[in-house]
Amino acid sequence: MSSNTRVGIEFEQPKTFDERIEVASSCCASLEFTMPLVVDTMKNRVEKAYSAFPDRLYIIDQEGRVAYKGGRGPFGYMPRELEQTLVMLLIAEPPALATAADEPVDQGSDAEDAETPAEPASESDEVADDTAAPAAE
Repeated sequence: MSSNTRVGIEFEQPKTFDERIEVASSCCASLEFTMPLVVDTMKNRVEKAYSAFPDRLYIIDQEGRVAYKGGRGPFGYMPRELEQTLVMLLIAEPPALATAADEPVDQGSDAEDAETPAEPASESDEVADDTAAPAAE
């Protein structure tokens, strides 16, 4: 995309999981993300499980349930619906001080495919191509 080229965010399609993590880490740094980012497996298991191509917004409540499932983006985004869901969740139960890492989200029968390690993969770690991992923040 020409807009990506203008701002210097342009990458070749990753061919390995390690390359995918590198791209995600670079994007996190460039975009100054302050929230965790999870890298999908090379088999795109999370994307397939959540029909997330090209992208989709979800809100997971504190019990680990899907509280909001947005339309396929970017044209299916409904920011007001997403905001309303967040407000209703906050009114119903103010956020706990615990982090998401304190209690894993129940992923149902496909939990094995959607789990993420607690630490980002490093060069010395052996990461299988079908294991999701968080990108460095």
